[in-house]
Amino acid sequence: MKRNVVIVGGGPGGAAAAMFLAREGIKPLIIEAETFPRYHIGESMTGAGGKVLRDLGLTEEMYRRKYPTKQGVKVYGQSEKSSWWVPVTGRDENGELFACDTWQVRRSDFDKMMLDEAIARGAEILPGKAMKPLRDDDGSIHGVTVCPKDGGTLDITSDVLLDCSGQATWLANLGMTGTKYLGAYDKQIAIFSQVAGTIRDHGSTRQEHPDNTLIFYAGKYHWAWFIPLDNNVVSVGVVIPSAYFLSKGESTKAFLLRELRELHPGLSRRLPEIELVEDVHVIPNYSYQVKNFTGKGFMCIGDAHRFIDPIFSFGLTVTMREAQF
Repeated sequence: MKRNVVIVGGGPGGAAAAMFLAREGIKPLIIEAETFPRYHIGESMTGAGGKVLRDLGLTEEMYRRKYPTKQGVKVYGQSEKSSWWVPVTGRDENGELFACDTWQVRRSDFDKMMLDEAIARGAEILPGKAMKPLRDDDGSIHGVTVCPKDGGTLDITSDVLLDCSGQATWLANLGMTGTKYLGAYDKQIAIFSQVAGTIRDHGSTRQEHPDNTLIFYAGKYHWAWFIPLDNNVVSVGVVIPSAYFLSKGESTKAFLLRELRELHPGLSRRLPEIELVEDVHVIPNYSYQVKNFTGKGFMCIGDAHRFIDPIFSFGLTVTMREAQF
């Protein structure tokens, strides 16, 4: 089997890449091992992330699905002086900033929408697991060996192989790129879930919009997020040094519940009764970079080559923007 472009991973990066390729008359093949919808973190879009969706013609669909419209991010420190507001903005054709909104998304629904849209626009989907790249004698990559879900193996040749595997960092883990090394936040972990029955801000200004992202700091390297996903459910998570978590001797659930009550008074006020509606998840050692993430016949996109401190859910923005580039 031969395809011009093969994409490993059907998340937002892979789906966006497929849609932009289809716009140029290229029909890509997406290889995806998971069945959508599936749970994922990274729900708060930046203005740049929202612009990618607008560039893809998905504005009406995003509003139709009634995703919360985020006006900005309010960061709360331990004092008024250490609290600040980051509005969502866009840039016009002259490079001037203007106020706009973007979206908060439940990734299980959003990722499936993106993949379905990519297929509707001409991308092929092959359910299965990418096993290894096909390599030439000079080290360049010209395709991939796949284990389809219905069994057997299949070699697919390509002009370009895009690694959109996210934090699985497929090519890097196989040694096809340069080294993968942890960043400055490598001793941090994130523990997170979703809660119902929260108290939202309501006011007449953009800063008081009920669908904004809220960040609460207990101290350096110790903070929590609050991201509305619909009218009732909010994504909440705590980022802390792993040593601090281990020193408490608690289960991940007990740790998260206690931190949500104790980390910041502004957070606990918004969570009068903590009703978890999702399992508690953990991401350890989440900051990394991959060197030499492009080469002859391949390119890594988004989290497949780097992931940084997730204060503003940069991962979702960067993977879609890189796909667009």
